Amino acid sequence: MKGHIRQRSKSKWEITIDTGRDAASGKRLRHFETVNGTKNAAQHRLAELLVSIEQGAYVRQKRKLTLATWLQEWLDGHVTGSLTPKTAESYRHELKNYIIPRLGGIRLNELRPHHVQNYVADVLSVGRRRSAGGRLAPTPSAAGRSWSPRPTNYCVWPLHW
Repeated sequence: MKGHIRQRSKSKWEITIDTGRDAASGKRLRHFETVNGTKNAAQHRLAELLVSIEQGAYVRQKRKLTLATWLQEWLDGHVTGSLTPKTAESYRHELKNYIIPRLGGIRLNELRPHHVQNYVADVLSVGRRRSAGGRLAPTPSAAGRSWSPRPTNYCVWPLHW
């Protein structure tokens, strides 16, 4: 795979890499990414991207894909067929009632650890409310930790956090 870096401004660098060819049209596919910082940081990110492509771990994310949409696809595609109905329903309930309302609107390519950390900290300090008005204890499950490792095993998170 090929890639190169060009300077856009004093501390911004644009990375361009070839990610292969479109199967239907045969057109060249390219990935563009901007890195703020030094040229060395851009070179490091370029190397990470090229390695991920070579290893087959690179997944081009749709820019407008939100966490809510991705989690729904994950629920429909993986959870429904591979877990017991009760566990799948528990995941659906947690995501629908607690996680998606708070984090679902964030675009997947913009999701950062601080979003999840702020959500977990808020739930642990404030707790959640049941529809009947009773307060839930701030347990790891209540914070969403019971589900968080599972969907993240099925996506490629940016390496430059």
